[in-house]
Amino acid sequence: MRWRALIISLSLLGSVNIHGEDLLLYAPFDAAADAAIARGNAANLGGLAVGFTTGMRGQAFVLRTDCRFAVERNFRPQAGTVAVWVRPHWDGAEAASHYVFCIYGQRDLPHSWAVNRFNVAFGAGRCAFTIFTSAEGKTFSVSAPVDGWKKGQWHHVAATWANVNSGKPDGEMRLYLDGALSGRVVGKQIDVGPTDTVMGIGRDQDASPDYGDADFDDLFIYGRPLTDAEIAAGVARVKAAELYDESVQPSAGPPLPGWWRMEWPFRVKVPLPAEPGAFVQCPLKVAADLTALGVNGMVNHDSVQVVEDGAKEPLPRRVADGLVEWQTPKAARGFHLYFDTHRYSVEAPLVAKRKGVQMAETPTPPPAPDYATLAYGKPWDFDDGTFSGIDQWGDKPEFLRNKKVQDGILSMDVSQDPFFIWGDMWGQVQKVGQKVAIDLDKFPVLEMKVRQSVSRAMWELYGRPGTSDHLLHHEFPVSGSGWQRLRIDLKKEA
Repeated sequence: MRWRALIISLSLLGSVNIHGEDLLLYAPFDAAADAAIARGNAANLGGLAVGFTTGMRGQAFVLRTDCRFAVERNFRPQAGTVAVWVRPHWDGAEAASHYVFCIYGQRDLPHSWAVNRFNVAFGAGRCAFTIFTSAEGKTFSVSAPVDGWKKGQWHHVAATWANVNSGKPDGEMRLYLDGALSGRVVGKQIDVGPTDTVMGIGRDQDASPDYGDADFDDLFIYGRPLTDAEIAAGVARVKAAELYDESVQPSAGPPLPGWWRMEWPFRVKVPLPAEPGAFVQCPLKVAADLTALGVNGMVNHDSVQVVEDGAKEPLPRRVADGLVEWQTPKAARGFHLYFDTHRYSVEAPLVAKRKGVQMAETPTPPPAPDYATLAYGKPWDFDDGTFSGIDQWGDKPEFLRNKKVQDGILSMDVSQDPFFIWGDMWGQVQKVGQKVAIDLDKFPVLEMKVRQSVSRAMWELYGRPGTSDHLLHHEFPVSGSGWQRLRIDLKKEA
């Protein structure tokens, strides 16, 4: 049995910090896509399963999935700054659009995409910062060339605006690349109406797949335009590899009744049914709660401990893709997740520091053997740019169009009865590339990351035991259009 647990309460030990009013949101993208500092909701409103890599400082968010934040209190249309480090997976001369930042107009407007919109995007060898006013068709834009940028190189992008909705021709827009002023618009009357309630990071806000397709690090949003000097200085300090991490000693207060260990200052309660042997997936969605408590921090994934009520030792757990996962060893009495945070402080504009406690190694489940790796020498993960040995595609070609593998992702346009098969299920494949014989006693779990273009769809899994005519069939719903990791126990569920 698999349970998706919900965190229902958050307890806190310790002190909190609040930053100056001009900083509205800061997302370090260190193993999580939430904000560490936010005036409004700090939670990433996109999907759970996201990718991270080595960043300019700490880690970076691989922008091939949705990342959205609430606009309320995290963004000011009248004046502000949006700034982020970007490492593109493409050359700057590429014609395709890649978004950095986008807010549409209020969603109930007839053409919300064409009014009251702010966006920063790359395309056709340029980076452009554009404001769509309340009058449809009237825009202001500033751009600069990036055709010399190369794939895999870090660059800094910042856009500032001032005196929007002043009612006078004193509006300003500025674009900075790598800390230098690269273009500006001044002396304009810029009138903007109500915007959408969410802002997109690394994607246009329509359904098109024009993701940033880049690594993003250190997203800052301010409620005022940073100056030329502030932006130049902040970029220079980060380029100089100024100290980012600072190790601190754990501080444990006096014992509290029922608290597992005082070195872990946070805990969340996870109630579960009394199901023996349940596999639990618990989303680490506590960013909004931490912000509400005044904590400028992110969950330190290395610190997460799963403790059964009344137990002295933690259970083995896995933390990945924004989920904590564990297997209940017996009838569950309920669980608490204990954790510490990385605390963030902004020392100067665009320059943050991270403080944290060095954690002892936490017990994790042993790595599970992978069928494809053992049978064929490599997993069915599409990382090598191939179709990973798939033998059959759809009942008809038109059911499964535009299939491709790019950046380790298999994608396709589907309709009616789409499917793909490893092996030969119905005797329709003349020559099988790889003989498939999965022993479910050795490989009982199917795990896959998926993303779909609809909010809900029914998926189906088929299996043919040996050469028999009997066909196993399992149907299951998938909800949400963001990346998510599915786990199916083939023996118990399918």
